[in-house]
Amino acid sequence: MTSPVGALVSGLVAQVSAGSEFATMVDGEQRRTLVRGIFDAYYHREHEKAVIFDTNRHWCAKLNLVLEQFPSAKVIACVRNVAWVMDSFERLYRANPYEHTKLFANGGRSTVQSRLEGLAQHDNVVGFAWAALREAYYGPLGVCCQ
Repeated sequence: MTSPVGALVSGLVAQVSAGSEFATMVDGEQRRTLVRGIFDAYYHREHEKAVIFDTNRHWCAKLNLVLEQFPSAKVIACVRNVAWVMDSFERLYRANPYEHTKLFANGGRSTVQSRLEGLAQHDNVVGFAWAALREAYYGPLGVCCQ
């Protein structure tokens, strides 16, 4: 299971950034402090631990934010073959024929091909995680570029 911290951070940043009615009321330093407040509030019970693992897939896409907040942060990427990941989703889908999952957009659940194509989109669960991991690895903050 993943924590809600990634979604909380994304939601907060969206609420105080350009395009929001609050953007002019919150400067960059306040944004940083607000984001840190989410981490501190969520993990306050863990304050004595030297290491905290947060498995949210969004962190790879927000590596610059994570490293600014926690300069010694590390990403541990446990990866599987993407085809195996897709197979796992398909098996879950087939095991629950009476469940209407939100993983697939309008009409995207008709065939196995349409389900897999949907999951692979950059704004869906598998495609996003894959793209974010590639950005974390190959991007300017990634291990291959240092």
